[in-house]
Amino acid sequence: MKRALLPLLLAAGCVPVESQTRTERGPLLRAYDQPQVVEGGVRADLTAEWPKLSFVVDGYDTCRVLHLEEYAEEVTTEKSSPAAGPALSVGVAGTAVGAVLLATLPLYSNDPNKTVIDGSGHYGASTRQQVTGWGIGTLAVGLPALVVGLVGYFHQGEETVTKKTEQVSGQEDRECNPRPMVGPLELMGEGGSSASVTIADGKGVLDAKDVQSPYFDHLRFYGRPVELEDSARRALDAFSACIQLDRQPVASLELLTSSDLFKRLERTRACHLLRADMEAAAKALEAELSRRREGGEPIATPGAAVDSYEAALAAYTPKVKLAPNSPDLALLANAGQLVNQAVVLDGVVEEGITANIGVVQVGDRSVYLFIPSDHAWGGDFPNGTRMEAVAVVTGMQTLDDRTLPLLRAVWMRPAVGGN
Repeated sequence: MKRALLPLLLAAGCVPVESQTRTERGPLLRAYDQPQVVEGGVRADLTAEWPKLSFVVDGYDTCRVLHLEEYAEEVTTEKSSPAAGPALSVGVAGTAVGAVLLATLPLYSNDPNKTVIDGSGHYGASTRQQVTGWGIGTLAVGLPALVVGLVGYFHQGEETVTKKTEQVSGQEDRECNPRPMVGPLELMGEGGSSASVTIADGKGVLDAKDVQSPYFDHLRFYGRPVELEDSARRALDAFSACIQLDRQPVASLELLTSSDLFKRLERTRACHLLRADMEAAAKALEAELSRRREGGEPIATPGAAVDSYEAALAAYTPKVKLAPNSPDLALLANAGQLVNQAVVLDGVVEEGITANIGVVQVGDRSVYLFIPSDHAWGGDFPNGTRMEAVAVVTGMQTLDDRTLPLLRAVWMRPAVGGN
């Protein structure tokens, strides 16, 4: 009996049932707000009285209000068995035929078929034996198919579950819980920490002599960035500039290159925010730079390194300006006379010829501009960009059947206030 049931159980376990689930949003049940308190930030205010820098450091949290909407959501699962119909048809027919054949066995003769005899002398099977074989065969096919059809049929249907779901429709953030901070505040630069000051009850003071490296430009509190207003950032930059000037004294301005003079002038102007005595130093630096320009001294050689447009002007002192409506544009007719001369270029990027050479339109003339790849320039220069550059004329160049003056860029940037 167990062996007879085993095929039926296996057939029931192999019934293929397909399932599809769809989710539909129902009506809005309610809308409400959920308050949260998340991590905020740290800000600092700076006050400088040389040689000390005072800090007021406050922290705050971010109070967030989430606007939530609660909906009713219906999850509907549909189950179907494509094989249930055909299996049920075969199962009903096969089972019915087999049952009828077995039920009517007494009606058939049990006498052997004497018209057939095998080699061992046995007569053929009787009619009842033949009907019995056909009945068992059709039942063997019909019953498993019937089970498969019935199981698949009863597994079909649709089930719907209703549940609640939430969705964030918006949020509002505001600063809250302001408090004075306590802990280490670090002055940071590219080389890491330059100095550390202990903040107690939100306040701390740093003396310039306690700064290890004068090159710093931002603050960190327990590894977190500190927010600075523009006035505080200017005070921090001025404090750094003053320390650099004190630790890099100069015996004579004449010993400095023009590039170093310009950098020192920038630091002096920044330091003047904290120290009134820097005004005289700034005037001395400006006078020395003016003297070199007016005297026509060779204060730079082609290829001298600069790190800003202003530094390039100071180092190369160009006397030729190639700009729209400039009379100096006529000099490009004989560019050979300008070789190795520094010029100021004011034009519009026309096209790129190679990765390092572009065409710049200056008024009604065009020039090739060679752009060294080992520089970090002051911006991006897509076609149509108005740009200005300090450059050195190197001669004439033929590219794409066009012969134009070739200039080597020293420093370039997008033109101020131009496109």
